[in-house]
Amino acid sequence: MPDEVAALALLLASDDATYITGSEFNIDGGLLAGTAATPAVLNDS
Repeated sequence: MPDEVAALALLLASDDATYITGSEFNIDGGLLAGTAATPAVLNDS
C-alpha cells in the first residue's frame, strides 16, 4: 500500500531514525509475517 511506503519514508527522514543504518525493510502487506521459520538442518548420520 502506498501509505505503508510513505510511513516508512517519513520515519527514515525523521530524527527517530538517527541510529538506523544498514537495514532492509520489507513492505509487503504482512506477507513475510505469516511464513514459517526456516527448517532445521538435518544431520547426515
